[in-house]
Amino acid sequence: MDTRHDATEDVIGAGESTVVHDQNIALSELRISAELGLADDVGLSLTLPVRMVDTSIRYLDGSGMEVAIAAEGIHHRNETLFGVVDPWLLAHWHQQLGKLSVDLRGGVSLPLGETEEDPFALGDAGLPHQHVQFGTGTINPVLGVEFDRDLGPLSLWGFALTQQVMAENGKGYRGGDRYSGGIGASSPLGTRRWNFELGGELQAETAEEWNGIRHDDDGNRGRVDILAAAAVGRAIGGGFHGFLGLKVPVYTHVVGGQLEFPAVLEVGVARLFELGGDHHDDDAEQHEHEETPAPAAAPGLGAPDIADLTTTGEAVELDPVAGKVTVFDFWAPWCVPCRALEKSLTELARRHPDRLAIRRINVVDWDSPASERYLEPGAFNLPHVVVVRADGSRALEKSAPPAELVADVERLLGE
Repeated sequence: MDTRHDATEDVIGAGESTVVHDQNIALSELRISAELGLADDVGLSLTLPVRMVDTSIRYLDGSGMEVAIAAEGIHHRNETLFGVVDPWLLAHWHQQLGKLSVDLRGGVSLPLGETEEDPFALGDAGLPHQHVQFGTGTINPVLGVEFDRDLGPLSLWGFALTQQVMAENGKGYRGGDRYSGGIGASSPLGTRRWNFELGGELQAETAEEWNGIRHDDDGNRGRVDILAAAAVGRAIGGGFHGFLGLKVPVYTHVVGGQLEFPAVLEVGVARLFELGGDHHDDDAEQHEHEETPAPAAAPGLGAPDIADLTTTGEAVELDPVAGKVTVFDFWAPWCVPCRALEKSLTELARRHPDRLAIRRINVVDWDSPASERYLEPGAFNLPHVVVVRADGSRALEKSAPPAELVADVERLLGE
């Protein structure tokens, strides 16, 4: 980012003159985020941001020539700031309503980021000061909601998020409240490993205060930005997913001489994995062997017929169970919809222990032998099932949202 403003300075060799402060700022932030599943549809997440701000300053006269000023370093310096920003600790609740996915998040920001001393008081005293703040110094509530509507080849998504600063800290600083929201659409565009997104986003922040005063000559005085956003994601093997996004402001409203930025570039990588095992349903199965003991049955029901064919991505044979509808469930540890499908299929198997058999195939990633053999030829995605009737004839093979696949299995059981 580059910002300029005029000021009257004592120029060495020229005396009091109007000088342009030409400042360049490079801002980067690394966010390390982890979420732990506590129960079905409930999680706890922690996001730790680490920020680096690199600034350089030039003082220019009316002709654009660089000059030296007597009070250099009071307002601006050539420096690099580095530190932790206030982390977020959030509870997460997920609900699947047919093809609509809803996520609610709520929690607090933790005051671990550094707050500078009052820059306005230091500036009035002619002392060096800093307007860049890494934290608010207070515990602040954070609330958010997300939704995703599956429309087959296309998904519509949206989100809203706010952080409210409730009080000033011990240095008299009260940061501005923050608001964020966006809508968009995503689609694999006929591919299996890629996902493409287009959307729009709004970011807003209210003015900061120092000792109850909103200053009108410097600092954060409030702003609103509307950005056009595009992103691409890809499964990169081993359960990892990569992400590349670009956001470009199309409208900006700022109060005072604040920064304007040309674009925001986002690069990310994520992986979902299990703690203490390869699978998330310990009540339904164990994964020490390919033939797994069935879980305990509910009172009045026989044991559900559930077993793993492979947990390591091998290209195993799909041998149906004679006399039962057999569902071959293809999944991977990083596939979130696969979790919802497994939960529903397990419950279905408990209700029909003598008529339904579930055989699971962990494809591990897109490069595994199982994935190449069963998913690649048809460009299938996950979740994916192959269903064989009790007489041994193949009933269906498809990739679809969990609710749709469960409905198909129930329909076949009804036959």
